Amino acid sequence: MTLRPVEILEPIKPPAPSGPMPQLEWVPVASLVINEAYQRPIVTRGRKNIRKIAENFRWGRFAPLMVARGPGPGQFSIIDGQHRAHAAALCRIKDVPALVVDMSLQEQAASFSWVNGSVTALTPLAIYRAALAAAEPWALQCDAVVSRGGGRMMTYVKSASSKVPGEVFCVAAVRKIVEAGQGPALTVLIQGMMAASTMQDAHFYGSPFLVPVTHAVHQAGLTRGDLVAEFLETVDPWRIEAKVTELRKGGEFEGVSTSALTTRSYLALIRAWAKERRA
Repeated sequence: MTLRPVEILEPIKPPAPSGPMPQLEWVPVASLVINEAYQRPIVTRGRKNIRKIAENFRWGRFAPLMVARGPGPGQFSIIDGQHRAHAAALCRIKDVPALVVDMSLQEQAASFSWVNGSVTALTPLAIYRAALAAAEPWALQCDAVVSRGGGRMMTYVKSASSKVPGEVFCVAAVRKIVEAGQGPALTVLIQGMMAASTMQDAHFYGSPFLVPVTHAVHQAGLTRGDLVAEFLETVDPWRIEAKVTELRKGGEFEGVSTSALTTRSYLALIRAWAKERRA
């Protein structure tokens, strides 16, 4: 058997500990709550995980939960470990070990994002939801860019059949657009889309359309939603999408991505429309 001690591998300047020291306590499962402002919903994969934990339950495999006191008297909000908590409930266990930390709602959301984002494979929407609850600047910017356009930056997944125009789920794409300084272009694009009769299909509020057309709007210098709407009324987006797919199959545009070719197509159409409008 080889044993080794805990070592300082690389010296760093550690941050000063903030807040009161956490306490390790046994807390009643009945007192645990899940704050949906930042926590993920339990879907099919989560239910399977809970069942697996419950069917193989051993205290030696059960890591303490991380919880915050409140919001109500005697309640504890789960920061990390909601699947373990549900598995314990399934096993009819009354009390579970938990690290109890005193935190504000914003601190809870930030801790959830940090702990789970560093360990668990979270979806972009789950990360965004927690970041929004924690008032992280990038999340607030994404929300503002979409909402100013009249759309809604979603925080949860919906089936394709239940999506409606104006709902934006591609948070990773929106974040990249914002970080590239093209947030205003996305805002006016969504404004135009919400007003244009040709854009009343949820399909166009995904990244395959929003990303390249935002680039085109930005490069064309369009800064008004009403002008974007006027332009969009003149095009058939389904036909353009089919044409781009057809061109990609040919050899002429080998090496050019679908997104880049879509940007080129819309930029050319915007410029032609603007020229005709000025005539």
